[in-house]
Amino acid sequence: MKTKVFNITIMVILAAAGLMFLLYPSKSLSVAVLVLGAGMILLGIIIAVSYLVKKEKEQKDLVSLIFGGLLIVLGIVDIIIQDTVISIFPTIAGVLVALGGVAGLVQSIRQKNKGKDWKYMATVSITSVILGVIMFIRGFDKETILRVLGAALLYLGAIGSVNAMEEKPAEPAAHTAPTGEPWS
Repeated sequence: MKTKVFNITIMVILAAAGLMFLLYPSKSLSVAVLVLGAGMILLGIIIAVSYLVKKEKEQKDLVSLIFGGLLIVLGIVDIIIQDTVISIFPTIAGVLVALGGVAGLVQSIRQKNKGKDWKYMATVSITSVILGVIMFIRGFDKETILRVLGAALLYLGAIGSVNAMEEKPAEPAAHTAPTGEPWS
């Protein structure tokens, strides 16, 4: 049940962010950059502190400490040079959309190999790659990109919320004896 509530909450947040990008694209980009920077700093602190409080040597992973520190630095830089991040947003958005399309294409190939429906996902993924490359090369203005992003987030949030609400809880596993037979 907790997972269902969490999923619905995330989808509502996505839909709300999408609505903000649609209605107030310029202001939402500034807020999104600040939230991203603060989020990176917070996540970096959590990762670094979790490394430092682990007592057993086998559980400690120096990469976690380095990654946490890197996230903190990137978050601070993001907040300090907010105007620069905003100015290169169309280029970054193009790269991210294209990479998302490539990831979707890989996923559609996996679906095909499993014998599942893959054509719709492949079509959307190829379209995303093309759109990302166009965004990167042509560099649409920020407001256009944010409005498209807002519409996509609103759609994903709405569909995800409906899917999460319709999700049936997992059935409890049958209890079996050590032999694998059901208990009598």
